[in-house]
Amino acid sequence: FVEHPIITLQQLQNGTALLQAHGVPFSGKIDLFHRRGHYIDTEGAAHMDPPRTAELEDWKSTANIEKYAKTGAQLIDNIQMMTYSEYISRIWPDLEWTRLSHGYFQTRGRHYAEKRTVLVPLTTVKERWQAIQRIVLRMKQVARATAFLSVEPNYSACSAYTGCPRRTL
Repeated sequence: FVEHPIITLQQLQNGTALLQAHGVPFSGKIDLFHRRGHYIDTEGAAHMDPPRTAELEDWKSTANIEKYAKTGAQLIDNIQMMTYSEYISRIWPDLEWTRLSHGYFQTRGRHYAEKRTVLVPLTTVKERWQAIQRIVLRMKQVARATAFLSVEPNYSACSAYTGCPRRTL
C-alpha cells in the first residue's frame, strides 16, 4: 500500500476512525507498507523477515543524513512509526512483527540516500501504544486547564528551541 490514509474524512465525520486514543482520532498517511516477507536494506540487498511481519516505510528528506537521521533503534521510540504500527496491527490482526523503516534522502551537499530499519515484536508495539494513549490522556487534561500555573511544567524541555519562559516562575 502506498500513501495509505489511516483515517478518511467520512470516518472522521461519523466517529468511526480505526485508530483513536481516548476519543482522539489519529490522522496521517503511511508512505508505504507491505507484507512481502522480505525487505531491502540500504545497499539494495533483499533479506527475509520472520513470518507474519509487515514493513512500514516512511520517506524523509534531510539536509544531512549523518547528523539528523534516526537509527533503527530510535525508530522504536518514534510516535509516528508506533502509531502506524498499531494501525496496521488492526488491519492485519495476525501480525507478530513490524519492520520500521525510514528511507532518507539527503538534500544538501552530496546527493545520497540511506535506509534505516529495525524489526520490532508486536508486544513492543502494544506497550508503546499504551504509552501513547497515556500521553494523549495527559494532553486532554492539560487542554482543559484554565490557568497555566495549574499545569506541571516540563523543565527538561527548557533547552529546546528558544528557551523556557516558565523557568523563573
